[in-house]
Amino acid sequence: MRNVTGWLLLVLGVLGLSYWGAQTHAKRMQQKVSAAAQDVVQDTVHGVSVVVSGRDLTVSGLVDGEKERSLILTRLNEIPGRRVVRDELDVLMLAQPFVTEGAKTGQGQQIGGHVPTDALRKLFGRRGMMGAEDMTLAAGAPEGWNGAVDSASAALAPLEFGAWVLEDRMLRFSGEARTPKERDASVEILQILPEGFSVQTTITLQDDGTPPEFAVTYNAATGAAVTGKLPFGVAPEDLAGPLGVPGILGDARASLVDFQRSQAAFDALSTLRPWLGQLDLATLEVTSQGVQLTASAVPGTDVDLVSEALRSAFGSGSVRLDLTANVPPENTTRTNAATGQRERVVEGFWLPVVSFDPTISNCADRTATALETAQIQFLSGSSRLGPRAVTAINGLAAIMRPCILSAGLSAELGGHTDSSGDLDANMLLSLNRAETVRNALAERGIPLGAMSAAGYGASRPIADNTTEAGRAQNRRTTIVWQTDP
Repeated sequence: MRNVTGWLLLVLGVLGLSYWGAQTHAKRMQQKVSAAAQDVVQDTVHGVSVVVSGRDLTVSGLVDGEKERSLILTRLNEIPGRRVVRDELDVLMLAQPFVTEGAKTGQGQQIGGHVPTDALRKLFGRRGMMGAEDMTLAAGAPEGWNGAVDSASAALAPLEFGAWVLEDRMLRFSGEARTPKERDASVEILQILPEGFSVQTTITLQDDGTPPEFAVTYNAATGAAVTGKLPFGVAPEDLAGPLGVPGILGDARASLVDFQRSQAAFDALSTLRPWLGQLDLATLEVTSQGVQLTASAVPGTDVDLVSEALRSAFGSGSVRLDLTANVPPENTTRTNAATGQRERVVEGFWLPVVSFDPTISNCADRTATALETAQIQFLSGSSRLGPRAVTAINGLAAIMRPCILSAGLSAELGGHTDSSGDLDANMLLSLNRAETVRNALAERGIPLGAMSAAGYGASRPIADNTTEAGRAQNRRTTIVWQTDP
């Protein structure tokens, strides 16, 4: 009996030891198989997972095409001790060609098209790139795709707006840069694409980087317009004030580079402003070489004197002035863009349009006011009309015509000087000046017989001749109205 019990215990011990050994061995084998399986899938593109049950393997997840699927299955089947490999893998669509695109607008950067991994799609979203969540997962991205997309996106940053399309290894990039500085920064980024990638680049400029150069054209009938490139921070409407016109048309754009030339431009326009009322047409060009004025003056202008005055005013600038070649037909009207005055062609001259009852009292008041507002000027010691006299003569003629032609009045034109110089010479000079005014008015259709000229020299002063201000007041033209006997 004791022998039987002993043998039984021995057998049970051997069986238990065998079972324990088997179990221990199985666990070690499963651990080895599991570790080997995890090594196989740890570097997969999309994070494939493996579940080990005993020595059976179940592999699942997304693989980057048939090539990766085949490689994973081959390596799992090569694991020592494995029994069954169950394939539950999903194969990602292969994109041929692999196309990704991006853009920069006023709202920010956008991205779309194919993306090789969900992790990258989420990364683009965290970067604030609109449209990232709608990108299509696909296989087939060329090696270096990430770097090419990063370069394309970074190259958009210096631009005002732009777009790019990456098709396999070809990048087509376009956009608009503010200045050459921003364009060059974008191009420099595109030079560091990953090896094997090529790029086609088209970047236009809002400003080519050259100094501002512009031209202001003026037409007395239609107003002013500007073309070209204006100085930094200057808009077309900013030129109206210095030029003295209500507004300026034109599509000129301001320089985007601060050349510090705006004051020079304003100075050139302000220099032209006092003369604008005497011009029919004018083009003022402001370039890096200086100022050039080409203009046509209204009939009656002393072109030589005005040209000389303009050249002196513009300094080193170029001035070319002539008389208007073609005067519109008689009674043509316009509103002068510089003065705002309504004008009419009379005897080939542009005279202001006036309307009043031409009584002797009204005629006297009107002509006195006109002579005070725009005094008729002469060259010093001469009876030659000064460069600005045409405006005063035209204004005076417009008033005197109805007084003489409609009301039948007559006028004495008196010339006066200050007390400087020889009295007899002054008397003759004053008479000659009165005659000059009389002849200029006759050219504008006023009958010579209705006007007489008288020289009073310094005999009728209205101010103190001991001061320059007083002498200036004494140098004058007067008009005395009379009714015909």
